[in-house]
Amino acid sequence: MLTLVQQGQSGSISDHQLVADSAAGDERAFARLVGRHAEKIRAIALRYTNDMTASEDIVQEVFWRVWRAKDKWDADGEATFSSWLYRVTLNLCTDRARRRKARSWFSGFGVEADSAATPEPGPERVIGARQDLAIVQADIANLPDKQKAALLLSALAGEPNAVIAATMGTSIGAVEQAISRARRTLREKKIARENSERG
Repeated sequence: MLTLVQQGQSGSISDHQLVADSAAGDERAFARLVGRHAEKIRAIALRYTNDMTASEDIVQEVFWRVWRAKDKWDADGEATFSSWLYRVTLNLCTDRARRRKARSWFSGFGVEADSAATPEPGPERVIGARQDLAIVQADIANLPDKQKAALLLSALAGEPNAVIAATMGTSIGAVEQAISRARRTLREKKIARENSERG
């Protein structure tokens, strides 16, 4: 059973109330939940997968799972709605990444890979800041799963380390270490590229 507790939303209806209303059949309440969280979920999925189509698919699947689970919600439980939502998002991102790696591995043996797994870069990626953004997105997408998850929940979702730890099922110290390592890796890659361009 999914367990949820009240999560305050300044000046608006809390997730707790929207969850309860959705479970009672209020589709407008569910639409508000989607509107409140969809952009963060999309941003996390995009940075995780570095694939716009995949990120849109993940957003749809996340909220389809939420809708299917609406009758199982327990508003008096221990987990916040957002931490559960992020956990579902990260699980879907990880599953998609594993499938993508498997398709890539099999393609080396003449098995056709899904064309969506290896998208062709658009022309905007070859100029200026957009090219830099694409490189950084690729760097983030290539981080180890735990580092990537912790970094994205911190930087994009704006969640405190305690919430990230609960979402990932780990300790606050492990979250801090994962974020630190992720930032160090990204910084080292940037420095290496700058040195290569100067050399």
